Amino acid sequence: MNSFEAFSTFTLMRPIFITFLALALILLIAVVLFRTQKWITAFTISVVSIISIVVCAQLLFLEGIIVDELNLSGDPASMYMFFAITLLSILNLLIYFLDWGKGEKALELHTSTDDSGAGRGHCL
Repeated sequence: MNSFEAFSTFTLMRPIFITFLALALILLIAVVLFRTQKWITAFTISVVSIISIVVCAQLLFLEGIIVDELNLSGDPASMYMFFAITLLSILNLLIYFLDWGKGEKALELHTSTDDSGAGRGHCL
């Protein structure tokens, strides 16, 4: 039994998938709990999410090639972790942009009211 296989299943890429899954969970917690931090921007969330999905898709593809060449079976846990990473990354983007839209609407309402509190719409 080699160090990269367990019960004739290729498991060498599993720690990398676990790392990306932990990164996606940390990013989800940061988006939900720390919305006002300056380092949580649309660019940061988008780039981290897209890079995570692309790298994990490439890892899953390369794992399939390696498994085929070594006559081993694929790791179903890696596939499920890829699905979880993709889901969490999309969820991070959705939560951020849905909350950002609510924040923009609240800002518009706040700036469009005059001192008396009667909102008349936007000034031109």
